[in-house]
Amino acid sequence: MLTELNQRNPQVASRLIEPLIRLKRYDEKRQALMRAALEQLKGLENLSGDLFEKISKALA
Repeated sequence: MLTELNQRNPQVASRLIEPLIRLKRYDEKRQALMRAALEQLKGLENLSGDLFEKISKALA
């Protein structure tokens, strides 16, 4: 869903990713799953600047 929104409306995708980047609120197992999803999104070819910035900060 976020990959599609990234192409159509990057600003909305950037807002919808907020719960996914709040990793510290979850247990280690869920954090690992969330990190994997973020890494996958970060690897997209046409990733918007807003999304890239938020994902990079979350993974740092």
